[in-house]
Amino acid sequence: MKSFRNNRVLQGLVVWLIALWVITAINPHFPRDWLIENLLVFVYGAILVFTYPWFKFSNFFTMR
Repeated sequence: MKSFRNNRVLQGLVVWLIALWVITAINPHFPRDWLIENLLVFVYGAILVFTYPWFKFSNFFTMR
């Protein structure tokens, strides 16, 4: 398995998720609802970042 530093697919997914999150964070109609809906994204995103060395996702489609 590649480390995060060498895993371009994973880096691309993280950049895409952050960009999407920023776009949706700009002037939402209901800011409190937006925050509540995204709390799980924050929590589970942090969990995935800290557990990446032990629980790595595979690159099944890029390994061919």
